[in-house]
Amino acid sequence: VLTKEFMDAFNITDLTEAAQWSVNTNYNPGNNTDQGFGFSPAINISMRGASPSESNYPMRNFFPINTVTDSYALDRFDFARGPNAVLFGAAQFGGTPSATTKQAILNKESRELRLQAGSWQKVRATADVNTPLGRNAALRIAGLGESSNTWRVDEWRRKKAVFITST
Repeated sequence: VLTKEFMDAFNITDLTEAAQWSVNTNYNPGNNTDQGFGFSPAINISMRGASPSESNYPMRNFFPINTVTDSYALDRFDFARGPNAVLFGAAQFGGTPSATTKQAILNKESRELRLQAGSWQKVRATADVNTPLGRNAALRIAGLGESSNTWRVDEWRRKKAVFITST
């Protein structure tokens, strides 16, 4: 399990970076030309020596998704192996990477703003606001804005996202 504190400390921003910190898990970057247009994983993560086709799809709150999950809206990443991967995954022997989203907290008001800068003109801003609405309700909103280039010519990343949840 990679907790929010661990992700913040090591600047882990998505599942592909989280996989590099998990035991016996490898991210295999490629050009994604072999993807099955929604019928195969969007990322190439091998677990326990199994190829990406023998590992489970990435999951979000234990539901399969076909996208790379960004950490701005997450409380943790889990990498289930063995029986847990079969019980909570899609029954592949390799393992199951899963992301757990943030939840609205009833008894705690919090606000967090993070600004990160890095190589190749990387700028990333995230915001997280949790507001209790009385004794029995709460609202949580997280936002993301990111802009960066890479060492490759004409390769860039632009992200904008909002995550809203309530209790």
